[in-house]
Amino acid sequence: MQSASALPVIAVSKFGADGSINPTAALNAAAQSVPDSGGTLELTAGETYDLSGSLVLKSNTILEGNGATLLDAVPVTQDAMGFPLVTNENFNASALDDHNITVDDLNLSYGSVDGGGSHAISFREASDITVENSTFYGGNNATAFLATDDTLITGCTAYGITNCAYDQWAGSSNAVVSNNVAYLVGPNSYGILFTGAGTTPAEQFSAANEVAIGNKIFNAGQAGIWVSALSPDSSVSNVVIYNNDVYGKNAGGAGIGISGAGTTFLVESNVIRGISNNNAIFARPDNGRYPSAADILGNKISATTTSSEAAAIQALGNNDVVADNRASDGDMPALVWVEGDEDVIADNTGPNSKVLSSGATDLTVLSANSPDAPSQLDLAGGYVADNSGKGALVGYVSAIDPNPDSIITYTLTKNPGGLFTINHSTGALKLARSVGAELGASQSLQISVDATNSIGETAQSSFKIAMESSVADAAEQLRSSPASIVGGASGDILLRSGDQARSSSNSDIVKSGGSAATVSASPASMVAGAKATMNFAHDGGASTTFGVPRASVRPRDAGEARPVAGADPVAVPGGQGDREMMVAGHGNSTLTGGEGSAAIYGGVGAHGFGAAAPGSGSGDAELDAFASGTAGGQEAIAGFNEGAGRLVPTDYGAVAADAALSHFRDFSGDPTLTLPYDASLSLGSLSGFARG
Repeated sequence: MQSASALPVIAVSKFGADGSINPTAALNAAAQSVPDSGGTLELTAGETYDLSGSLVLKSNTILEGNGATLLDAVPVTQDAMGFPLVTNENFNASALDDHNITVDDLNLSYGSVDGGGSHAISFREASDITVENSTFYGGNNATAFLATDDTLITGCTAYGITNCAYDQWAGSSNAVVSNNVAYLVGPNSYGILFTGAGTTPAEQFSAANEVAIGNKIFNAGQAGIWVSALSPDSSVSNVVIYNNDVYGKNAGGAGIGISGAGTTFLVESNVIRGISNNNAIFARPDNGRYPSAADILGNKISATTTSSEAAAIQALGNNDVVADNRASDGDMPALVWVEGDEDVIADNTGPNSKVLSSGATDLTVLSANSPDAPSQLDLAGGYVADNSGKGALVGYVSAIDPNPDSIITYTLTKNPGGLFTINHSTGALKLARSVGAELGASQSLQISVDATNSIGETAQSSFKIAMESSVADAAEQLRSSPASIVGGASGDILLRSGDQARSSSNSDIVKSGGSAATVSASPASMVAGAKATMNFAHDGGASTTFGVPRASVRPRDAGEARPVAGADPVAVPGGQGDREMMVAGHGNSTLTGGEGSAAIYGGVGAHGFGAAAPGSGSGDAELDAFASGTAGGQEAIAGFNEGAGRLVPTDYGAVAADAALSHFRDFSGDPTLTLPYDASLSLGSLSGFARG
């Protein structure tokens, strides 16, 4: 298009458009005469044109108002809004057919229209549109741009607008609204709108690259400036809202709002005053979708009163930064409220500078007025394995302080269940106790950490700790061979035989109280005759039984329990149970009986039994399969005195050689002699029985 000074000028007065009644046809005739290459449509300065329909502009047209007024002079009913005063030629097109249109220095008024008027300037599916230095009186909207691209509204003032002063609707993109003023009326009014969705299902668009700068908005019923996707299938992204003044009213309207899907918003250096029962600034979900990456910086808030559940600034999306905002007065439960992931809150001040959080994760909060606070809080690691013990390392928290000489101190401010500890100097994060099945199948836990430097400036961040599923698997503990499993007292935990104590001096027994029982030698070396003491958990078996109450060992056969020749003595504490059986072996073994029903006191030398202190057993003592001695003759058993119908050792030790049993007297009851299956008994081999 040619420069404005070189374009042809079409004066509407030459087409008969003047202050007479119904100049609409003449105005449109003049507009259609503008060359396709472009031209200026010029209104007469100070003239008022009473319209009965819209003035329609074609592409490459400059409408120069010269301060003239376009007036909707057609009476309508109370529920009607009239018609747009200015619109584009191909308003109902499905593409950006109309382009390069400018409206300058024009007054647009709905006068006494009962319904309040329509959209004073309404462009749809058009591009490269400018409205500047114009004034609007009444109407639903001052400007309404639907599905447009590359638009500018600047230097305008709107009075008595009932819906939205400067409206970018249905996915209008690359829009700039700058240095305008809007005075709004009604509870549903907005100063500036940037939206994604339109009014019909076909108008589901996404908008981007919007700017609102240097505007003044008064008395918005809903919001001074609002950015909204409006639909779950739409979004608005890359929005700058800078250096605007929003003056609230007692109608519940917010200052600046962002809602629904979209990303990358800058809300900076705005002044918001007199908001009542709402947020001064908010970024929150709509249609189940959240905005993200909203930077809310350096805004000034005054005379703002929020509800009991609201904060002056509400940032509910992810990756938001709320910093350097100032609230000079007002009544609010908190200055900032956040709920998203990886938000940063820094240097916000006010009469109540509290920061509230609900469900926020990886949140960083820097102290107010703290340009030298630590930054870049990070967690290296952050994983807890299943069944980790007390003191297990979880990770390291670190931070960077701008003063290289500063010492940073780390403190846990959120510690679920007291599960973690942190080293105040190194930031080492460890378990405060063992982790077991009580955590269930937890996927993660969240902690918060403060990093405070030497001058008391503090930064805070939250981290997720990954937790491996903590469900104990008893079958896994006992999967290997049970031959080497050793037990303890009731309630002890049995570990697998291969874990630690198979052939070491440590025990596989872990007591339920927390301390470990010990075994001084492995089961294998004990069977071989090593000197040791062991406690075995009883399982009801009837094999070799000895030791403390209900203690047993179950070798596969009796031979495994016999000490080998020449081995060290086996010292086994006596038992207290009934009908205990002991199997002796070869060599110089010493067996010490217990205090139960089968008391046996061993002897010395080569005798199996003899020359020992008298016994006093009162149970059924069964002595089975003893080999002959080798030093004092071949007496297998010698020197037993009477004892209540049982065999009791006495001090009679001297008997003739080759006597299998000798010197028994005063024996009441029926003596029983049990021989091995391959033994023989000849006449005369039994001697010295009295009263038998």
